[in-house]
Amino acid sequence: MTNKAPQRTTLLDGTPNHRDFQGHAGNVVTVVRLDAENVYSADDEGFIYVYDIVTGRLNKRLEGHVSGIWAMQYYHNILVSGSTDSTLRIWNLRALRPAYVFQGHASTVRAIEIVEPLLNPQTGNYEPPFPVIVTGSRDATLRVWKLPGIDTLPVKFSLVLVSILTG
Repeated sequence: MTNKAPQRTTLLDGTPNHRDFQGHAGNVVTVVRLDAENVYSADDEGFIYVYDIVTGRLNKRLEGHVSGIWAMQYYHNILVSGSTDSTLRIWNLRALRPAYVFQGHASTVRAIEIVEPLLNPQTGNYEPPFPVIVTGSRDATLRVWKLPGIDTLPVKFSLVLVSILTG
């Protein structure tokens, strides 16, 4: 009899399967970024959980929001989260730590979309000129924020880019 190492399978290898991810203290509200390494989920307690996709093990709990996280978007090594605490947080996923906090909404951030620049063939310009975050809130507003790089200097306040919305 030979001792074979158990075959490591993932949810992405095509095998009908499921994996349980344990560790949330509150209700899971949003999930984002299922890839070959991690899955990120957030709950109504204000925490983001980083799970190993192969083992299901909880790798890290990210803390920063003071109440429930209702929206998340992933962009390269950046995670953007919006919460019932009215803030938008930018997370450095390489270091698994918070990088920025944007304030400006007066209520729950319910929607986040990251918009990448696209070349306009008519003008030859990229529009928008840099990646932006569009957020929607229960305060009945949309805001557009410049997406900072995780290696740039911190930004104290939100940057609302009205010119992008108005042309």
